[in-house]
Amino acid sequence: MSRKTKARFLMLGLGIFKIINWLTVVGAVVFGCYGFVKMVIKSAEGESDGTFIVVAIVCLVVSLITGGLFKLLYKKCIVMDVLNQELQGCKWSANDGFGQGFIDSTIRLVEAGNRYKSEDMLIGEYKGCHFEQADVSINNVIYEKVGYGRHRHTKVRVYKHFKGRMIVMDSPVAVKKPVYVYSYTFEHRYTGLYDQLTSDGTKDKVFDDLLDVKVQRGGSARTILDDKMKKALLTTYNKYNDMAVHFEESRMYIAINTKEDVFDWRWIRGLSLEKKLRLIEIKFVLLKI
Repeated sequence: MSRKTKARFLMLGLGIFKIINWLTVVGAVVFGCYGFVKMVIKSAEGESDGTFIVVAIVCLVVSLITGGLFKLLYKKCIVMDVLNQELQGCKWSANDGFGQGFIDSTIRLVEAGNRYKSEDMLIGEYKGCHFEQADVSINNVIYEKVGYGRHRHTKVRVYKHFKGRMIVMDSPVAVKKPVYVYSYTFEHRYTGLYDQLTSDGTKDKVFDDLLDVKVQRGGSARTILDDKMKKALLTTYNKYNDMAVHFEESRMYIAINTKEDVFDWRWIRGLSLEKKLRLIEIKFVLLKI
């Protein structure tokens, strides 16, 4: 049996497994609601019947177990298979990621929050270029007291600053002072730093209409933003739309706001092996510079 045939059978098996997971979720809701109504009616008649509630609890437990197992098997079986094909020798750790301090003090592209999550760290080389990348989620959670007297309660507001992939990689050209490139769609910029930067257009109308170039006072983007780099950035923008890049010394820091975790299952991606091969966005356009 060929690798592709084996992988397709594996994808089909995981798809069936996922369907079972969703059916148990639906079962938990349906049996739970029906059982609750029936229990109330029986109680009014002086009787009791908790059979459907028990069935709902069983469905809920099964859904939690199958959901957890699916996520684990998907990453172990599919993600690892794709990584072994695309980037042999890379190191992938599902539970590791970038720390909050590194994101805020070194990458410095996204406005700080108070809830950070980072996972699926990938470290390796591609065509001699060393890179590190991980999924990152940054939220700002605010608790507010609202209402009066006995109606006073705590309201939780969650402001999503970023959810996507962050990458650290070797830069083709070293810069003396940091250079920042933001798509105009990138809303939550690192405000404390951004306010101190000055604009430095490239005099390329197509590029400047889509991407906002900022430098520290006295700096210049001309050394790094040559025609090849501008083409790479525009290609990346056309693919992801919501992105930011920070050049400093001989490193590039990239934040792509995909609004999802790269390595997680999505129904819209279907069961196609070819889609799974494209799912793991390892070879970002910027890696081809």
